[in-house]
Amino acid sequence: MSQTTVSQEGLYMPARSLMDCASVGYDLKGAAAAAERGSGESFPDAQYLYALFLYQGAAGVPRDRKTAEELIGLASAGGSKEAAIVQSEMSRNPEDVMERLVGLRLKGEQRNPNACSELFSMYDKGTPEVKKNHAEAVRWYTVCAEADDAEAQNTIGFMHLKGKGIPRDTEKGLYWLKRAADNGSAMAMFRIGDLYYQGSYDTEQDLKRAMEWFGRASDAGNKEAQYALGCIYSTPKTKTFDIKKGNRFFEKAAEQGHPEAQYQIGMSYAYGEGVERDPSMAVKWLEASAENGYQQASATSPPTMIPTRLSTSTTCKDNSCAAMWLAPTPPKACRQASTSWATRKYVSTDIDPTTPASRNTKYKMS
Repeated sequence: MSQTTVSQEGLYMPARSLMDCASVGYDLKGAAAAAERGSGESFPDAQYLYALFLYQGAAGVPRDRKTAEELIGLASAGGSKEAAIVQSEMSRNPEDVMERLVGLRLKGEQRNPNACSELFSMYDKGTPEVKKNHAEAVRWYTVCAEADDAEAQNTIGFMHLKGKGIPRDTEKGLYWLKRAADNGSAMAMFRIGDLYYQGSYDTEQDLKRAMEWFGRASDAGNKEAQYALGCIYSTPKTKTFDIKKGNRFFEKAAEQGHPEAQYQIGMSYAYGEGVERDPSMAVKWLEASAENGYQQASATSPPTMIPTRLSTSTTCKDNSCAAMWLAPTPPKACRQASTSWATRKYVSTDIDPTTPASRNTKYKMS
């Protein structure tokens, strides 16, 4: 196999080079003819591609599903991972299902962004028709990332960092996250900030750069970054300590429904930390936090002073029930107690509020 015929990844370039629907050289009939020639020369990727054309009867190729299935088997035996996936799907799906799957796959091989996005979703999660396969999911969504889709860039960046379906690669992860950030992805900005804050994935810890990225994400409306900044600024005995600024960030995140931020700003109002003491505002935010499922707002602090559950309480129109949250000694700091973005599902934008936290531990995403 010459290097000009087959890429390092085993792709049959005489056909692939004509299949990019966004390219000026796009020629699907020419690609089908090239795939047929390569199939005759036993190139596995060419066999796989020509089988797709045969199965669909596309680009002037007569439909021949029996031959298509035979070629898929040959390509799989020859080392084509894509053909192996199709062969497995053919073995368990009826023909009508395979017609749709092969048609979608053929569009994806033409680098159609909509088809690639749909294929990513299918292989990322798995469906009754296709098995979960992160390597295949990454392959499809990379097409969208290369087409400047910010959401895809953010996701692919995460997957490179985590090694989901591909070898872990911090450099590529940061490359895609920064491209996503440049395209306006607030979550990518937050993730970059958290990398520098934690010094994770071989990234050197750098609080200044972390706060710069958190700031960009906050300005773009990311509530996780707003909460992170709130925690950083409200941590005592640090150079960044500024409780008033911390409260402003907590309130921004709280207004977006962040349960931990609602708890933190509620406690600040309860004790007058960096804000004028306001029991009614404390009640408002603590109840909102509890209603959003944050356990710390529902069941913590000194006995008899804070109820074990808020589900039975009603919003106060005066200050009478504010005492339910008041403790003899106000809390000192806060903690990001939930699972960090790096261990959450990468498409998630919400923090899991299932782990109790207290305001006496420094912010941490671990």
